[in-house]
Amino acid sequence: MLCILHHKTIDRPFYDYSPLTVPYQNPDRGYYNGWTGGIFTVTPPVRGYDVDSYAAGDKLCKAYWGKNAKFAEFKDGFYLSYMNSRPTKAWRFWDWKLAQCGGWSFWGYFNTNYNGRTWTWIDTQPHSNCGAI
Repeated sequence: MLCILHHKTIDRPFYDYSPLTVPYQNPDRGYYNGWTGGIFTVTPPVRGYDVDSYAAGDKLCKAYWGKNAKFAEFKDGFYLSYMNSRPTKAWRFWDWKLAQCGGWSFWGYFNTNYNGRTWTWIDTQPHSNCGAI
């Protein structure tokens, strides 16, 4: 399962993404490149049908990684309008109060060299929560 440590606590570093290769949602496509403000980590393998609710997944994340962990959700990425524009002001002055919820993908630090698929929670699709990293 994909867990996030310290969600929405770490200021966004600058990461460049290609706004021309992602679908339109906001002017610079930050919606699809949101910042989690946290550190990704994974649990040991878990059977998907053992994660039948967000609470069950969150409990597993906390059991493995402590109280500052949360089960990763589909909409855990946040963006600011024009956060990829030059000059790159948004990453130097990240403001969580102004950040909006994005979707489909998100960025964060990663504490392992894991390469594979993970479970994430999607509140509108509770029976199809598979994701990939």
